[in-house]
Amino acid sequence: MTPATERKAAAILADGRLTVVEVTAEVVRAVCCGSAGQPYRLGLDAAGWGCSCAARRECSHIRALKLVTVWNPRRPA
Repeated sequence: MTPATERKAAAILADGRLTVVEVTAEVVRAVCCGSAGQPYRLGLDAAGWGCSCAARRECSHIRALKLVTVWNPRRPA
């Protein structure tokens, strides 16, 4: 994680551009408004963390979501 990604993630949260729309035991889904106003869909599912933006590494949108999400998947008994 680069310092620039951390700064961008903090700005996303400070600007109120991240909206968490669903949290279940299986998924976390959110929408983030990019810096130019474009919406991105992102979240966590069985395939892992993902975002609809063009970033190839963990983007600032995912980092922002991780900062406000505690992921503790249920383990079978």
